[in-house]
Amino acid sequence: ELAWRLMAGLGLKDLSLLINTIGDTKCRPAYLATLKSYYTAHLNDLCPDCRIRFERNPLRLLDCKQERCHLLAEDAPHSIDNLCSECHDHWQHLQQYLDAIPIPYYINHRLVRGLEYYTRTVFEIIPREEGAQSTICGGGRYDGLVEQLGGRPAAGAGFAAGMERMVLNLKRQEVAVPDEPGPKYLISTVGTTTREQALRLAVRIRQAGAGALLANGSRSLKGQLRQANSLGIPYVIVVGEEEISQGLLTVRDMHSGSQETVTNKQFFGELEDLAG
Repeated sequence: ELAWRLMAGLGLKDLSLLINTIGDTKCRPAYLATLKSYYTAHLNDLCPDCRIRFERNPLRLLDCKQERCHLLAEDAPHSIDNLCSECHDHWQHLQQYLDAIPIPYYINHRLVRGLEYYTRTVFEIIPREEGAQSTICGGGRYDGLVEQLGGRPAAGAGFAAGMERMVLNLKRQEVAVPDEPGPKYLISTVGTTTREQALRLAVRIRQAGAGALLANGSRSLKGQLRQANSLGIPYVIVVGEEEISQGLLTVRDMHSGSQETVTNKQFFGELEDLAG
């Protein structure tokens, strides 16, 4: 549900959720034996990569994109027909939960994901009009992973998303991506000992929820103001040695050209009010 909302929240349309179950360590060995028995009669028809997969990771035979292997996978035994009772119940509950939310889904018997630590649920999210290489998000359950790494048994689930494929699909679907607001403040420094205080100020402003950039300290004050204009930053805070000694900030409005000097407390009080 989290993965689905994230992808849909980007503005992508016509997404499909594909699901399958590959069982667990109790029932998967028997299924793998059944799978290898089926493929034994078709070894000569497999691509070179799948002949290697037959020995190393038979589940990956179902995931091959070569046409001849794809056709064989269509008729291969289904993992959902070879589940233990616990995995069968888990599979039924998963579908009930998806129906209750509801999220539309399709069962894909060839969906296995490639990594050995997956257990039970595996899923992918794809745009409907795309081909075999179009998956933008995929994952599943990792119930045995923590234990394999030496930790205590712990259930887990997760997913990964392909940034490039998301971007390509956003472009293909002509989704308008909103611009992030630019920084509100440019921190300008005057004098050789003010840089550290300016850095602290920038960090504190960011923590208060507003964007802030440090000006190029090698420039003159006039040059730093020009930098603010070129970046479209509406306010410049001038940090000089005199301001630091008195606990003051000089804030310049770049649109009107006016400026005022306020205490740190006043400035951040107003900033927090705006954020609130």
